[in-house]
Amino acid sequence: MLALRALSKEQPDLVNPVIPKVRKRLQDPDPAVVSAALLISKSMVDSARISASSLSAELSQLLLSCWKSRSELSHVALMTRVMMVIRLFCLPPPEQKMLNKVLRFSVRPGAILPALLLESILLLSSSNVPQSTNSGSVAHIRHLLTSDNPNEQYIFLCVLESLDPRLWAGTVPEIPAVLDGWEVERIMQSLDSRDGLIRSKTLKILRQVDINILESYFSRLLDSQSLAIDGDAQAEYVLRLLQVVEILAGEDGELYSLYLKKILQSLDGKGRETLRPHHEVVERILVYIRNAKSAFRIACTTVLLTLIAEQGDIGSTFVVISAALVCEYIHVISLAPSSLLRGFASLLTMPSGTKIYIKLHLIFLTDF
Repeated sequence: MLALRALSKEQPDLVNPVIPKVRKRLQDPDPAVVSAALLISKSMVDSARISASSLSAELSQLLLSCWKSRSELSHVALMTRVMMVIRLFCLPPPEQKMLNKVLRFSVRPGAILPALLLESILLLSSSNVPQSTNSGSVAHIRHLLTSDNPNEQYIFLCVLESLDPRLWAGTVPEIPAVLDGWEVERIMQSLDSRDGLIRSKTLKILRQVDINILESYFSRLLDSQSLAIDGDAQAEYVLRLLQVVEILAGEDGELYSLYLKKILQSLDGKGRETLRPHHEVVERILVYIRNAKSAFRIACTTVLLTLIAEQGDIGSTFVVISAALVCEYIHVISLAPSSLLRGFASLLTMPSGTKIYIKLHLIFLTDF
């Protein structure tokens, strides 16, 4: 079946004769066979060979069968896949009673099942059950927040991110807050975690609750004296600032560039004009811009290079980043190469290490 699924990407009609057999394999006693049948079933739904609703009965029966065999790890993994397919197909979720059983099963002390836990929470939040029930699901996992295990803390944050913040944060008067004040404070403390994934997840959660929280946090970090330190510690601090900006800006390239200008102007500020750019910071910014969507790249690059064209007050790190962006995006931005040429030429009074970058890009721009 997996081979058939791969071949059907090139010749979709290959699956038509075997649709009844695939559906039959959804009830196969071997979990590996059922998993393959689920994969090809999803491909058939995606290609409109069958409708998702036509699989509802088989998937419900399969989920019940997996639950009865939950003592076997292979059936637990299969149950997770079935719940994910039900959610992706937007099919009616299982009964609330069933989902609560799965949720409690997935958070047993010493035997937490992260994937199954998350899928059960997602299905609960998508079902037409009272809001108090959805918010009550947080109560089953709140003990993970105080765990000393970073993995369990991350699981808690993943589940919290998947829920509507109105259901647990107490931002709506009609829905009481599920978490106590000290638990909310514990979440805020995760912003200072040494684990970058935990910090990132916490930032995303707080953005869902209130973007002003992140705005204040960013301002506090930017105003801190930590940017005045030198060496690797300074680079690490800037990377943390960039992590906040990436969450704050989302897919808005212009907004990202405005935050970035604040960071770089602080980094290259008074008393630090002669510092060499941190390659970790330069690489993080350039890779993030390159991996973004086209509209984001163009908007971000245009705003940053406008400061060069207007001969604004910038430092070494900003110049290195801008010079790299010119090479890659000069063909798609609306700024005139001549204005960028004059802007870079005005920076030749900068430290010798940065002059090399500038001279190379002056040569590049003279070709346009």
